[in-house]
Amino acid sequence: MASREEIKRVIKDIRNRRNKWVLSRRPKNMATLANLAIQETLALDIIYNKISWQDYISGPETDDHPRPIP
Repeated sequence: MASREEIKRVIKDIRNRRNKWVLSRRPKNMATLANLAIQETLALDIIYNKISWQDYISGPETDDHPRPIP
């Protein structure tokens, strides 16, 4: 499993390559842009601003599920 710092480095690397991002021309991607009435650049900017890492494994609450029966 990757460490928290490794994951943060990957996200930083992805963000640093923002100028190379392109949206594939798949019909569903183009339809989504049209339905949202936004340009590709805006969609990629939103992704850039929202990309992050959250530790969902540790979670905000302790695991209260019963233990499985072996």
